[in-house]
Amino acid sequence: MANNIKKHNSLTDARTGKLSLRSDKLINALYLLYEKDGENIEITITELKELLNLKGGDYGNDIELRLQELRDRSIKFRNVKLSHGDYLYYVDSFIQSFGIDRGSQNYCKIKISESFIEAFSQKMGYTPIDLEICNKFKTKYGLKLYEPEFDKNQTTKSPLKSAL
Repeated sequence: MANNIKKHNSLTDARTGKLSLRSDKLINALYLLYEKDGENIEITITELKELLNLKGGDYGNDIELRLQELRDRSIKFRNVKLSHGDYLYYVDSFIQSFGIDRGSQNYCKIKISESFIEAFSQKMGYTPIDLEICNKFKTKYGLKLYEPEFDKNQTTKSPLKSAL
């Protein structure tokens, strides 16, 4: 699977400073899976570890904590028209729900929020992101500096800052 994504600017611009580095990397990995599989993602913990470039160790509990962190983190959109209303402000989370099946494979079932997808798909601008480069960063500050810098040199940003 190619590890290049077009990350929507509402996600690169989002103030995710309270998120850990691994959670920021997980957003990128999940976005790659969303582009490939749509809103309903099924992946084993092992495959997710490989996608995140995690070596050795038992990361199952850590991945669970990071998914919960992303589920609890909201992004605010401004001036969006959704199928269920016209909003000055609309707040939603990237992950609607997730679960990890019992069993030897420990499948992760992740549901991306349909309203979130509808809200951010209205805003213009994407940033090309190389997941392999993102996974090399050791600090969240390096990762956050990479994304806008890469965007500034490669694409045109939307005049609207869609996420706070």
